[in-house]
Amino acid sequence: MKITALRNHIAATGAFALVACCTAAGVANAQTTTTVIKSDVPITVSVNNEVVGFTDNAGPRVVGGRVMVPLRVVTERLGGVIQYDAKSKVITGAHAATSNQFRLRIGTDEALLNGQKMELDAYPRVYGGTTYVPLRFVSEALGAVVDWNDAKRTVIITVEGQPTNTPPAASVD
Repeated sequence: MKITALRNHIAATGAFALVACCTAAGVANAQTTTTVIKSDVPITVSVNNEVVGFTDNAGPRVVGGRVMVPLRVVTERLGGVIQYDAKSKVITGAHAATSNQFRLRIGTDEALLNGQKMELDAYPRVYGGTTYVPLRFVSEALGAVVDWNDAKRTVIITVEGQPTNTPPAASVD
């Protein structure tokens, strides 16, 4: 689904959406490394050197050695457009400044990235009414570069062309 079609669908159906604009590096150029993370110590997430604020009960979680984050928080910070269909449990996302598109389904490890099937290390899930997604997959799908600092237990996300602490253009629940 193209970004324009996704925006039109969101406007027509009143579906859950998040909209923000920024320029980012393409997913095709992203380098992916896998690091298994222990779950007993809190995780910090930063975007362009700004620590991301999470609510006390909806912060990053480690599931099977992978960092999972609330969909809304990471998407707003990275400039994405998201649609969530509660009936089918499908998350569709795109980036306003790139042609990157992804599709995830709650409870499954299959994903589509720019029309190509992929298998996720950790599948999207819901905790306490909050949808959690694999941080690395969603960040890279939205054009960001992701690194891990083990000593500081921090996920470092870099988005080229996006100033730090930029609020989203719009947010609709």
